[in-house]
Amino acid sequence: MTTASALTTIDDLVDPATTTCLVIGYAARNAVAVQEHIDELEAIGVAPPPEVPMVYRMSPGLLTASPRVSSSATSSGEVEPVLVRSGGRHFLGVGSDHTDRVLEAEDVLRSKLACPKPVGAQFVEIDLDTFDWDACSIGCQVDGREYQAGRLDSLRTPTNLFGILAERGAVAPGEDAVVFGGTVPLLDGGFVYGTSWTVSLTLPDGRAITHTYEITED
Repeated sequence: MTTASALTTIDDLVDPATTTCLVIGYAARNAVAVQEHIDELEAIGVAPPPEVPMVYRMSPGLLTASPRVSSSATSSGEVEPVLVRSGGRHFLGVGSDHTDRVLEAEDVLRSKLACPKPVGAQFVEIDLDTFDWDACSIGCQVDGREYQAGRLDSLRTPTNLFGILAERGAVAPGEDAVVFGGTVPLLDGGFVYGTSWTVSLTLPDGRAITHTYEITED
């Protein structure tokens, strides 16, 4: 049974002074899917990760719900479910792990820190015990072309992710956090660079949360 309440905004949920922001890499549940993503990145020169999943710490100041963001021409996005824990409550939205692909071949963390992290302005509150995570789907379009599409049943659940983060000391129990929860495979298997990006998350009840942003070069 799904438990998801009315929408709220990211600005109401995140205090940059007290919130930890993390991006999870290689977050697929299936080992074959993880290897496929590793292979996608190896194709552009990114070394395999030292552990799975990977946890990258971001500044909350990189989060932006603006429809226009400044980034390099060699950057591209990936749709991700975005989990927010705020005051002991949990919320779900959609975002893009926008990343500089040239830097990524040299240093993955630097490549992520080099770009804003676009998120949809609206989030829905969820109950981790009853919310049907596996029934959600996410997708991404670049300049009007389908780029990614998949279901969250291919990614680690919120409970699993928060458990891993607690075990590794990345987030203290109950600490406010923003967690980009991983992505789904690229439909054509290769990164593209575009101007307009639309990311979407469809909830089990059919409601869709979307965000469109345009890139302006640095």
